[in-house]
Amino acid sequence: MIEEYFSQVEKILGEFPVIRSYALNKKIYNNQQGMIGGKIVFENGNSLEFLEVVDTEREPKLREVLFEVASQM
Repeated sequence: MIEEYFSQVEKILGEFPVIRSYALNKKIYNNQQGMIGGKIVFENGNSLEFLEVVDTEREPKLREVLFEVASQM
């Protein structure tokens, strides 16, 4: 389950044309829990560093934000 979440985040990041590059760090605690973080570099040179501790039994926040932004593009 947590691997699916990580895969969804990476897939969404790869679909944004304004993202020049990204690097992710993932840590799996168990089937439902893990940590994902990293750095996103945008085409304009700005960057965003993030960290999310995920429990897939609860509604993850990062995926919600990415889906919302992707739907507006």
